[in-house]
Amino acid sequence: MYDPSELGLASVITAVLTAIGLIIAIIINTVQLRGQKNQLFISNFSEITDHVGDDVTKEYRRWLFYDEEKKTLFEKFKKEYGLEYVKKSNEEKSQYKEIEKAVWHLASRYDRFGFILDQDKEMRKKISDYHGQVISKLWLALEPLIDMREDIERDGAYKYFRKIGRKAISANYSSKESGIIDKKHLRLTAIAIVAGAFITIFYNLFDIWLTPILQAPEQATLKTSVSGVLAIIAGLIIYKYYTKSLKLS
Repeated sequence: MYDPSELGLASVITAVLTAIGLIIAIIINTVQLRGQKNQLFISNFSEITDHVGDDVTKEYRRWLFYDEEKKTLFEKFKKEYGLEYVKKSNEEKSQYKEIEKAVWHLASRYDRFGFILDQDKEMRKKISDYHGQVISKLWLALEPLIDMREDIERDGAYKYFRKIGRKAISANYSSKESGIIDKKHLRLTAIAIVAGAFITIFYNLFDIWLTPILQAPEQATLKTSVSGVLAIIAGLIIYKYYTKSLKLS
């Protein structure tokens, strides 16, 4: 005679084996994902930082921040720059030739830098943590000149430098930031847990409703399949949000 308890046991075994399989797949995929992600990040990081890490760019940054003579000339240039300055002959502007070249070189390089970062949110966050102090310091130094140039030219130049500069200033790059737990990460993890719990509760209710109906041996396969499908759905939901949260790490 057919024992209904055998149906429940088969359902449990199927669900457990499915969950184990999904856990193993998640672990393997996570290890592979992190390895590939780290390699890609290192490659992209080096390529992107090259735009602002060449010798000329570093030397111009040094002028503005550490070379007292160039810093003094830079401050004078900021006071002189404007519509009247632009109208002057090259000979009249000759004393500022080098510092002006440095200013627009830095603005151009960081604008290109900002454009590249604008295409990759994750990379932008990582590089902001690494290079954010320099970006904010440089933007504060050059912002008045860029604003004055925009008032004169009205061409929208350096808008990506403006964007990353303002974000760098508004962000908190202090050491206490490293101790803050990412709220979005927690939210995604919570979604995964709640979704998994919801599927489990739904299945238990489904099991209570279906058990009196499916008492025949030939119907055991149907219930076992249903339990397996629900376990797979729960696992896929957890996998989706877990791997998505990994991308924020």
